[in-house]
Amino acid sequence: MVKPDIQFAPVSVDTNRTYTFTIKMELFAELRFPELHGIESEGQTIYEIEVCRAHNVKMEHKEVPIYGMLSKTSNAPSDDEEKRLFPNHREFIGGFCKVSPRVAWIYVCPDCKAAFAMWKQGK
Repeated sequence: MVKPDIQFAPVSVDTNRTYTFTIKMELFAELRFPELHGIESEGQTIYEIEVCRAHNVKMEHKEVPIYGMLSKTSNAPSDDEEKRLFPNHREFIGGFCKVSPRVAWIYVCPDCKAAFAMWKQGK
């Protein structure tokens, strides 16, 4: 079983520095998975799961539905645009057909939602 809300830290780490990683065991479908929540170096936070990497604002932790395989529409943003401009706008997870439960917890950014609405309005 694959946990649907796997997130990767959008930062690079240097092999010659010491880092503190905050990892929490998250429950998904009766199994526990490790999830990276933060990275610090020399007392400075360089990654925090709750902060949007595009807008640098705290995000809302929301329970969202999981849908089956989704197809991309012709008027959808490119993957690059979405990652760069509004990476945390979605309020659902897609692409997992046989997952139980049918909900998961993700971080949603209000500024990403607004940026996506503006992008969509310009199309």
